[in-house]
Amino acid sequence: MRIDLDTEEYRRLLQLAALGAWMLESGHEEPRPEHEAFVKVLQDLYREASAAGCGEWIEEEDGQYFESARLEEWMATRIQDYDNYIFWDELVLRMADRDYEEAGGIDWIDGLGEVERIEEQMPLEERWWEEFSSFGLDRLVVDESRKARDPKKG
Repeated sequence: MRIDLDTEEYRRLLQLAALGAWMLESGHEEPRPEHEAFVKVLQDLYREASAAGCGEWIEEEDGQYFESARLEEWMATRIQDYDNYIFWDELVLRMADRDYEEAGGIDWIDGLGEVERIEEQMPLEERWWEEFSSFGLDRLVVDESRKARDPKKG
């Protein structure tokens, strides 16, 4: 199969591939063997960057291709936006999950269907979104007198 891309389309493909590679390897100190096929495709894509008019986005050293400072800077902005969104989204979901479990106990939750659970949990999520939208982390405190949940129960 062959795909014809102009320089701008190739640049966008490089950017998407670089972000995808970052996502795959994020949180791992060493390359993961199951990602070798992705790395090969990425190297092939990076190798052709100069011929596609996108050489300023990729650097080569000892036969290996890497994101240039320009591409890393472009990625950093997107990754920061993503991290910021995920932080707040996960915080809201986890706080709502905690409140939901405390309100009815784990047995009650397990007895609900997916739609019922979402309907029950939505007001809790909305409450936390409103809290964090209005006050950020300013009113979030750790209550050391509160018992920790049993990790065996979820």
